[in-house]
Amino acid sequence: MDSNEKPDLPPGLDDLAVGDVLRDRQHDSYFEVSSIDDHGVGLYDGETDFYVPHALFATKYGARLHPIDEAESLDAPDWV
Repeated sequence: MDSNEKPDLPPGLDDLAVGDVLRDRQHDSYFEVSSIDDHGVGLYDGETDFYVPHALFATKYGARLHPIDEAESLDAPDWV
């Protein structure tokens, strides 16, 4: 994939971008989107890097993982 080319994302993930911060409301934890490619999403939680295939990530995004907005970011950890 060319560095300027947008990855082929499943439906529902079109608005996801590197640098987005997601909150897992069930566990009250945060993840920064560190990479996106045709096969999955890289996430960073302040300590550990994760790589999640699109098939698994798509089941959690929107249902459990939500982008944080300015109001929610007040509780975000320092690394965010």
